[in-house]
This record gives sequence, C-alpha cells and structure tokens, in this order.
Amino acid sequence: MMIRALYIHIPFCLAKCKYCDFNSYPLAVFERTRKRRAENYLAALRQEILLLLKDISLDEIETIYMGGGTPTILDTDQLVSFMEFLKSQLNFSRIQEATIEANPGTVSLEKLLALKGAGFNRISIGIQSLDNWMLGFMGRTHNAEEAAAAVSMARETGWENINVDLIYGLPNQSTGIWEDTLRRVIQLDPEHVSSYGLKIESNTPWGRDYSNNQLSLPEDEVVFYMYETLQSTLIQNGYLHYEISNYCKSQKESKHNSIYWHNEYYLGIGSGAASFYNGKRFYNIKDIDLYMDSLAKGFRPHEEAIDLTLEDQMSETMFMKLRLISAGVNIPDFKKRFGISPIDKYYNEIKKLIDLGLIHIQGDAIRLTQKGIPLANLVFMEFV
Repeated sequence: MMIRALYIHIPFCLAKCKYCDFNSYPLAVFERTRKRRAENYLAALRQEILLLLKDISLDEIETIYMGGGTPTILDTDQLVSFMEFLKSQLNFSRIQEATIEANPGTVSLEKLLALKGAGFNRISIGIQSLDNWMLGFMGRTHNAEEAAAAVSMARETGWENINVDLIYGLPNQSTGIWEDTLRRVIQLDPEHVSSYGLKIESNTPWGRDYSNNQLSLPEDEVVFYMYETLQSTLIQNGYLHYEISNYCKSQKESKHNSIYWHNEYYLGIGSGAASFYNGKRFYNIKDIDLYMDSLAKGFRPHEEAIDLTLEDQMSETMFMKLRLISAGVNIPDFKKRFGISPIDKYYNEIKKLIDLGLIHIQGDAIRLTQKGIPLANLVFMEFV
C-alpha cells in the first residue's frame, strides 16, 4: 500500500487553551528567541524529510496537512520557505490538497495571499465558538469578530476551500449560544465544517477542574440536542454529513483526513507526530528539544514503533471506516485487503449491532444508522 498523505506538525501556539491536550507550546515562552527557535525547528523538519527519503519514497504523496499548534503563528517567510523546500523534495504535481491550520488573529490579507501563492489550497480556521464570553472562558486568544474576519479575508484572497472548527458540549454553553454560533457559521458560508463534542482530558486545566468538582458540563440530553441541531442545521443548508464530526459542500471532503479514515498509510513529521506504513505505527519524540537533538545527531526521531498484527489492522479498519457516514466499510475492499469478508470475521459483533439498530448493511457496505451515529463509540468498542 502506497503512502499518500504527509502530516507536518508545528507545535507552537499563542496560548494553551483550557481544554487542549495536543502536543503544543506557547511560543511566547521563547519570546526573545522566538524566530530563531522556529527556524531551528523548521530546520529539524527539513532534516527529518531528508532522512525519510533515504528509506521511503515520497513520490506518491497526494495530500499535505500542516497542523499544530498554530502553524500561522510562524512568520510568512518561514512558511513560504518551508513550502519551497517541500516542492524541491516531493512530486508536487501529484498534490491534490495542501491544508494549513490557522487561528483567527494570526492571519492577514498579506499572509493569506502568500500562503496561497506558496501552494496551500485549503485552510482550516479554528473558530471553536462565535460567542465572545465563551471564547474567553475557553482560553482562546481571539474574539468572534476576528474569527469572522479571518474567514472573510480567506475568501477575499481567493481561497476556495475553507474549513472552520467548532466545539459543542462546553461548560456553561447554552443551547442558545450554540444555535447562534451555527447561525453565524452558515452566514460565513465555509466549504467544510468540523465540529466535535468536548472531551475532557485529565492533563488539562479543565480536566483538573472537573476532577475537583470545579467545572460542570451540560447534561447528556443537552449535548445530544446540540449534536442534533448541528446536524440538522448544516444538512438543511446544503452540507453533506460524510463523517461523524465532519460536514462539507459537494466534492469538498477532506482528502487528507479521508486517508486516515480509510486506514491507509501516511507519514507524520515533527515532534509527537505519528506515522503508519509497512504495517507499523511510529511515534516521534514529543519533547521539542529532544526531537531536534535526535535529528541534529542524524537519527530518526522515533520514540516508539509498534508492529500491528493483521488482527490490529482489521480492527482499526472497521472502526475507522465506520466513521464514514456515506461510505462505511466496503465489504469487497475489506476482503481484498485482508483476505476475509468483514461479515465472516465479525459475524457476532455485526449481528449484535444490527439487532440493536446501530448499523446496517446496504449493498456492499456496512454503515452506521442514524441511531448509531451519536452512539458510534459503543459501536467501535465491538471491534477493539
């Protein structure tokens, strides 16, 4: 199976949000040496790619995704220069989609024009909410007006594939606040919307507050109403619900993320990045300095490598592809890849879930039902 996706991790951000457990660090901590630190990190990324090329062909890469953190916290010249390096190492004529993540307040008309000119053709903007009180409570560094302005600037500078990220189920988030955010998102008219229910992580400020009974979350019924409102609002306004947490206009599915959901091979570079190829899962060193030190010594910065058995890969393929609302698990494709039909392999599990009304078989595919979508984690557990 060829490697079609390349993920590039930029671990720097303006400030750590109260719910965030991603491998990211406020660049302001290094304010006096900010530019040099970013340059050193980008040099390490270049070195990692050069080391990869000694063992792996990148000729089949079709999608690039630069995430974080907040990649657009870097200077424009740094980002453009790195893209020029990528063009010198990859077969860029094959690149169908090149995404960069951005937060409001870290982009300008000039930067957006330069990024588009450098080869990015999709932008993912971390709005999360369009309520100013809510944004402040979350620890976001932008306000609703800056969020709307970021989308407008992207549109003005010619971006034709804009995603916005949203979160629901937040502490103190009323249904009215959520409905107002959705109404304003529809007015912004992005091509793609990613929206996730909040998950409390123990190693975050909100996680610690929650464990100390200092943070209350909406009741499950309220969160379910928010999910239903999200789904109905977007569908009624022309969006396809194609993955559990993702909605798009016609032909605007995320090509890069779809490679993950189909459980195909991908490469990740940068501190803490993950890769999957040759039947193995690789995890890079998370600590930025240790990551850069490993590369400076000429070593691949792997912290862990896990051999995935055939059982592991079949299991992951089932619950990853079931995330795809429209496509689901294609039965002939699964059999071609693993030499056994998923119905034969998971007969008891599939029968149980069908009896519960959580999945169904239509033609050549196994898919979640409408009842099964909000209960997807229960479905996935059957295949773990």
